Amino acid sequence: MDFLREVNVGGRTTVGKRVGIIGGTNTALDAARTARRLGAEKVTVFYNRTHFEIPADELEVQAGLEEGIEVVYLCAPSKIIAEKGRLKGLELVQVEMRGVDPTGWREPVVLEGTEFTVELDNLFPAISQRPDLGFLPDGFKISPKNTVEADPGTMMTDVPGVFAGGDVVAGPYFATDAMGHGKLAAKYMDRYLRGGDMTPEYTLTKPTAHVEPYEMTPVEVETIVSRPETPLQPVAQRIKNFESVELVLDETAAVNEAKRCLRCDWRWEHEAEEEEKR
Repeated sequence: MDFLREVNVGGRTTVGKRVGIIGGTNTALDAARTARRLGAEKVTVFYNRTHFEIPADELEVQAGLEEGIEVVYLCAPSKIIAEKGRLKGLELVQVEMRGVDPTGWREPVVLEGTEFTVELDNLFPAISQRPDLGFLPDGFKISPKNTVEADPGTMMTDVPGVFAGGDVVAGPYFATDAMGHGKLAAKYMDRYLRGGDMTPEYTLTKPTAHVEPYEMTPVEVETIVSRPETPLQPVAQRIKNFESVELVLDETAAVNEAKRCLRCDWRWEHEAEEEEKR
């Protein structure tokens, strides 16, 4: 996170030719892709589980691979190799998955005698992000992941009148989820202060305006049923800049996508018909 902050806020421009990233989150892939854009010739992500368990989005991993980033699975760092106070490389050891740890993840176990070394100019750990709960007094229920436990229906903790949400409850996650937690917590904070019923309610959010379904022509039915592919910057170009990788749809594709969006009901009916034919 410090590295990404230095690049985006401080304007850091150098990183070395050989860069290693420890971890498998979106942050790890973000750091790896950033290092590639700063001129690193070889960027390697080291992750201690398998491809099926890596928490980074599949699209993020795939984009990194396209940009020349290598992801090495089932390995764990064991020793930093330094010479005269400068990083020279990283010693890692192979692992295999056995059993399940207290958080529900399959547990990696070190395979003795499988050490190997990678030469590096720079190394960034992107692991173990967790909230600092040292300021909390006793009485709060803490999960095995070191997050505060809160009622998902009201966001109130085990301490009456204290509500929590966002990363302190979910762990590193999306800003939109934190906003949702805040909205839900505000609703039940108001009820709590008024002495109202704190039983969670689950109601559907109704649209603010009715939009008539778009009537597709037979030609449109055949041509815009599939979602258009978002154009991307060519790999050779995008690894040299920090501009958006995903480009915009052209006008025709955008209009077709809007038509498709307004016919969600038709899409499901069409897919059901296709399934019956098969």
